[in-house]
Order: sequence, then C-alpha cells, then structure tokens
Amino acid sequence: MPDLYVDVGPMSTSKDPNKVAATKSVRGAPGFTPDKVGIPKGFHIDMTLTEIAIGTHQGQPSVTCKVTGVVATYPDKRWLTQSLTGKTTLAGGASTRDVEDCIKEVVGAMMTKDVIPFLKKQPAP
Repeated sequence: MPDLYVDVGPMSTSKDPNKVAATKSVRGAPGFTPDKVGIPKGFHIDMTLTEIAIGTHQGQPSVTCKVTGVVATYPDKRWLTQSLTGKTTLAGGASTRDVEDCIKEVVGAMMTKDVIPFLKKQPAP
C-alpha cells in the first residue's frame, strides 16, 4: 500500500516554520508522505500560531509560543479533530530567529507526540 498523503495546510511558503516542521515530521513518519502525487486521498493538517510571549524563564530571557491545530481528511476536509494544542518555552528573545525556533519546536513536538499517533489510528480515507 502506498504512503498516505498528508497536506500540511495553507502554511503557504517553505520559509514558514510551521510548514517546515510539519513537513519534516510527516516525511519522517513511516506510511505517510507530504509529497502530492496525482489526486491523493489522505489527511489535512493546519496549525495556527495563537500566542507569542517574550519574557524570562528560570531567570533567562525566553520566548513562549502556543499553537493550535486541526486534522481533517483530504481532499474533502471532513474534520477529525479540532483540539490540537501545544505550547513551549525556549531560551531567547524577540528576534525573528528565536520566535521561529520556538514555533518549529512546538509544531515538531505536536506532530511527533499528537498528530502522527492520531493519524496511525485513523482508517485510510
């Protein structure tokens, strides 16, 4: 059986840290692929950055980011779950690089701990 396609949502450019982290996680999960070939059936994932906070953590400058997400079937986008949430705090500050690193970290963790295990339990669309 070919790998199931996983669409990583409208995160539109390869520079988007959400898309980079999600695509990398899908590519590393056996049985799934982010590569669209023909007219595939599979799953759709969309994540949104909902919060960024710059502050301190354990006395060090830090950035905290929160992401929410949904999983649906693809291409018909029938919702399977809308309750994905993740949050992480990293050392850093308000620089674009620090915020991107925070987003990559939380999305990668959500994909590994929540999304991929959830998809493995779903019947093939």
